[in-house]
Order: sequence, then structure tokens, then C-alpha cells
Amino acid sequence: MASTNSSDLLPIKMDPWFLFIHHLNYNLATPLSILLNSIVLYGLLKSDRKEMKIYKCFLVLHTLIDICYTICAGLMQLGMEVRYGTLVLVIPGPIAYFGSFAAKSAFFMFNVFFILNLLVLPVTFLYRYILICKSDYIFYYCNRFTLVGVSIIITAWLLPILGFVGDNYVSANKYIVVFRQSGKDVFDTVEFVHLRSVSSVWFIFTISLFGLVVLISYSIIFISSHTIYRQLRSVSASLSARTKSAQRTLNHALLMQALTPFASTSLPTVVLIYLIICKQGKLNAEISTIQCAMTFELIYPERLPTILSYDHYLGAVLGVILNCLVVTGLNLKRSRKLGKYRWFMMAHSINDLFSAISMGMLEVCFDYSFNTFIMLVDGPLTVFGTIIGKTCFMVFASGFILNIMLLALTFVHRYFQICKEEHLYKFSQKRYIALTAFIIVAPLVILDFAMIFAYTFSYEFTIRSGSEVYGVRALYVEDLMGPAFLVTCAVFVGMTTLSYTIVFVCCRAIFNTLQASSRSMSERTKKQQKMLTIVLLLQSITPVFTSSLPAVGMLIGILLQFKGVRWITWTMTVTFVWLPTLNATISLSCIAPLRSMFTDFTGMRIYKVKVQSGQWAPSTGMNTKSCCN
Repeated sequence: MASTNSSDLLPIKMDPWFLFIHHLNYNLATPLSILLNSIVLYGLLKSDRKEMKIYKCFLVLHTLIDICYTICAGLMQLGMEVRYGTLVLVIPGPIAYFGSFAAKSAFFMFNVFFILNLLVLPVTFLYRYILICKSDYIFYYCNRFTLVGVSIIITAWLLPILGFVGDNYVSANKYIVVFRQSGKDVFDTVEFVHLRSVSSVWFIFTISLFGLVVLISYSIIFISSHTIYRQLRSVSASLSARTKSAQRTLNHALLMQALTPFASTSLPTVVLIYLIICKQGKLNAEISTIQCAMTFELIYPERLPTILSYDHYLGAVLGVILNCLVVTGLNLKRSRKLGKYRWFMMAHSINDLFSAISMGMLEVCFDYSFNTFIMLVDGPLTVFGTIIGKTCFMVFASGFILNIMLLALTFVHRYFQICKEEHLYKFSQKRYIALTAFIIVAPLVILDFAMIFAYTFSYEFTIRSGSEVYGVRALYVEDLMGPAFLVTCAVFVGMTTLSYTIVFVCCRAIFNTLQASSRSMSERTKKQQKMLTIVLLLQSITPVFTSSLPAVGMLIGILLQFKGVRWITWTMTVTFVWLPTLNATISLSCIAPLRSMFTDFTGMRIYKVKVQSGQWAPSTGMNTKSCCN
């Protein structure tokens, strides 16, 4: 489409990641939906099964509505933005090439099929209710007069809503899409349809009418479905077991078809209406924010940026070096005596290594200014643009959460190893391995997906420290109350709370078991297991003080807008970078094979330990010579 840099248009900033996912979603869903619904339609038209003839017209009608709905959605590739005190619909699809009239017409037909789908569903369930529960009155209710009455009711509900859509959604070239590419603003003109007013009587009436459509439709669906299920379970029903089973299966399918528009369209529409009402009256604030967006200046105390930079690179370099030593030591033969704990340590160390590398590449500095959360990412890797910078940031954030989750998993394994040895075999079964992987991966995927939309990459920030002023790159949150940022906060706080609860509960159970097991373990074994648990506990406490506790305090301060929250963000900037270094230091100083490797490597033999012939601890699977002296 044509590119322009017109200053009289209101910009709508979008992220390239969002645009990529948006287009990919439509380009995958549209042809797949048309293909599958065409196959269903062909099968219905060619089917001669007797049990399908009764519902054939309803199923064909549903399928045709879905096909038309998909075609309209695919032509528009509709995107929605709540900006400038109104609802702005972005239409970047193929229909936009034919002008504003074609785009608005496609949007109008999109609404026709959307509402028609909500109105036809309850009619289908009412027909099934009469057919199964009131079969004696089938000819009384289902005739031409009833069909005409239903058509009038549907039209009466449909026309006011569509009339509002036609009159109050204006197609005007007053907006422009702006996104970053290779450090420059790229303007893309697409077709827009925006709401004329959200405070008019028509808008309130139409929203109320739409709410009644959803409420009445789904009330009819659920009441009819409940009555049908109860009738099919009844022993006295004059239906064979095979017919009951077929009717029950068909009812399942129709109910699932009724729930999909509720979850995918009706519920998000209600949330969208709520957002529109909440953001009404913020037009002036948004425009003033846009006008000063090019001059964001962060005021820092003198020498603070230099101190933060030195602290950052020193912690990152030490973290990379020490974790490389830990990973090397764990691959040596002498570390085999650690048993399965060796692989948990390997996962911890590799995660810390990647975290230290991503920290060095990003040079993250947390801040809270202009009533939003800002992360300065002025490291060497961010000069390559938005996608590289955001990807590196997601690696850093994922490692941040993964460190805590791996600690919880390690303690769970040690709990079963020491306290519930009879259930330890489950850790090697494929289904439990898959379940564990899902529990770890699912929150990380949700976190990364939410961060794509929560943070905006910008080149338009400057730092003033004393007399020095210089530009920086930053990730900032456009809306602190937006769902994307709230999801990232919820995932972080939820996983942190859950992980540390697991850590301390398992740790207490392990210590109690070691203290109570007077016969099953020798004193030497119990001492070594206690020391190993203490080492793990130390590695669990370091992220509490370096990252988790400051991060939770920072999030609370940001959401509640405390005045001194900037000092919390700067404190976290100083402390969090030392997490990989502290974890590696604890491993090298407290784990005997790693300590001996480190002293041999550096030539600093601190003391010698006389090793006796060891025994195998039956409950741990580790050699008791000197795993953790």
C-alpha cells in the first residue's frame, strides 16, 4: 500500500511482532476454515442418512454462515484498537485495496453473519427440544406460521444492531499505522473504521440489545440442552438405546458449536466494550503523550549511569566465566559421584550461563518514569533492531523465571529421593516427564507471548545525568493496566510464589526425614545430605534477595504508583545481574568435585581431605566419599 508521512493523521503504533502474528493468524485460519467448512457442507449435501435429514437444514445453515463469516474476516483481517477515546478498527486485508466503501461493506456483512450466528443457534436447540421432549406437539409448533414468526423475531433483533453499525461506524482517513523497522518509523496507510461516539443513546441502546441477544440466546441453549440430556437419561423415554446415544452425541456437537462463538467472539466483545467505556475521556491525555513521545528524557543522579554500567558488565562477565567453569566441571569424570543431581546442576548452570550472556547483550536498567515501566536495553545486541532486541529480552526473562522453576523441580526430586523413595521411579516414566515439561514450558510460553504485546521497543529516550545527555534504546509499557502487562505480572508473581512454596515445604520435609531416620542412613550420609540440601537452599535464597524480592516490590510499587519506586528499580538493576555469579560461586565453593576442579585449575589448594573408602547411599544413589564437604 502507499506509504506516507503525513503530520495531520493520528498515529496508531503497532509492533512488527504483532503485525506478523496478526497476518500469520489470518492467513492460516481463513483458508483452513473455508476448506473444512466446504468439506462439511459437501458431506451434508451428499448425505442420505435418515437420522441426519431432520437436522440437515440447520447444519447446512450453520455451515453456510460460518463460510460467509470466514470470507468476510479473511478479506478484512480485522484488527481492533481502543485509542483516542474510541474504538478504531484497522482493516489491512485485501479488501482495503478497493477503498473505504468496500472495507465498510465487508465490515457490515461481517456483523450480519456474526449476529446471525448467535440468533440461529438457539433456534436449533429449541427445535431439538420440541423434537425430543415435546414430540407430540411437533406439528403444532413446527409449521409455516412458526417459521414466519421466528424470522420476524430474528429480523427485529438484527436490524437495530445493523442499523447502528451502518450509521455510527465511520470510514475516514484520519489514522495511520506506525511501526518500527531498522530503527526508522514506517508509515502504512490502511483502511480504518472508527466508532463515531461511545456516549450516544444509540450506542447504549445497541450495546444493551447485543447483551440481551447473548443472554437470551445462551439461556435458551443451556436450558434446552439440560432438558434434552435429562430426557435422554430418562428410562421411560420412548427411544432405543442406540437412538439415545446418537442424540446425545449430536447434542454434544451442537453444544460445542454453541460454546465456540461465546469464547471466541461474545466474551471478548464484552471485554472490549468495557475497555471502551473505561478509556472514554482520555483523548486529550493520549494526544499530549504522543506529542511528547519524541522527547522522553529520564533524569538520573550524577554518576549513577556509570555505576550501573560498571556493575552490570562486571557481574555479567563474572557470571559467564564462573558458569563456564561449573559446566566444564560437571562434564568431568570426577562429577559422576553426584548422581542425578549432576544433571539438575547442569540445567541450572546452563540457564545461568544464558542469563548472564543475555544480560551482557542487553545491559538492562529498570526504571519507572512518565507513569509507566521502562527497561533501558542499551547493550550491544539491541542496535540490530526491534526483533533482535525483543528476542534477547525474552531469553533473559524466560531464564529469570526458569531459574526459580528449576530450583522447585530439584527440591521435588530430592523430596521423593529421600522422603518418598518408593515413588521415585515415576520421574523416569515418559508421561510424568511430559507432564513436568508441560508445567515448565506452558508458563514460559504464556509469559513470552504476553511480553510481545506488553512492551514497545523505542529509540526515542534520552538520559540526563548531570551535564551529560545521551540517547538510549528502551522497552516500555504503553498501558500498565493492559491485559498483556497484567498477564506478565501474574505469571511472574504466581510462579515465584508457587516455586518458593514448593522449595520451603520440600526442604522442611527433607530435614525432618533426615533427622528422624536413625537406622536407614549412616551419620556420614545424613550429614552429606543435609549439606547438599543447604547448598540447594542457598542457591534458592540468592534469587530471593537479588531478583525475586526486588521484582515483586517493583511491580507492587509500579501498579500502586509509589513515589520512591525508582530507587527500587535501580536497586534491582544493581542486584539482579549478580544472580548467575552467586549461584556459580556457591557451586564452586560447596560442591566437592567442583571445588577440587577449581583449586586444581587455579593452583590454589586450600586444604587436603583424607578420603576413606566410600559406601553407596541406597536412598540417594550418590557416592558418600565427598560430594559436599
